[in-house]
Amino acid sequence: VGPWQQRLRDLRLAQALAAVQAADALYHARCVQSATRPCRITLADGQVVADAQGHPAATADGMARAADLASLGVQWREWRQHELPMLTVFVPTPVGAGCEFTYVQASTWGAQPGIDRHSASCP
Repeated sequence: VGPWQQRLRDLRLAQALAAVQAADALYHARCVQSATRPCRITLADGQVVADAQGHPAATADGMARAADLASLGVQWREWRQHELPMLTVFVPTPVGAGCEFTYVQASTWGAQPGIDRHSASCP
């Protein structure tokens, strides 16, 4: 991987990370304002974002939709650890390890979702 390709991967990962953080903040603010449980937040294009404890769920129809990850040239995979849903966002690479971070779904109402910064990597 050349230096400019590495820099492009770094930038895509940073852009996806910023989109996830912004989408969570906006979604949660709208959720609190709506005072409904579970929240039902609809995007401008009419798509509903899956809710998890007042934040976007760690799913394709949750955070991936809220942050519009498909438009950023990144991919994602859903998985669970100790029954807690997670969404790993990554920049695909032709060979070797990719650039990624993991969005950890809020476990209970009032809890904050997390971004596992230990998983954020771009070798």
